Amino acid sequence: MRTIDHIKKKLVEKGMDAALERNKGSRVYEEKIDGEIEAKRISMFEQKYSNNGQNEGGSVGLVRAQK
Repeated sequence: MRTIDHIKKKLVEKGMDAALERNKGSRVYEEKIDGEIEAKRISMFEQKYSNNGQNEGGSVGLVRAQK
């Protein structure tokens, strides 16, 4: 109910446009994995689950079959 009460208060004090406008979050998130690291992880996954290249197995085979 606090959200509804907050929106009602904002509507009365600042008007309809302000009440309907969403606040942008101020929290900054640190990037944990970049593209290069993600590519290495995918490569390692494919090597591990490809049955040494003999046949396409596991979810890697499913993903490749769908393409």
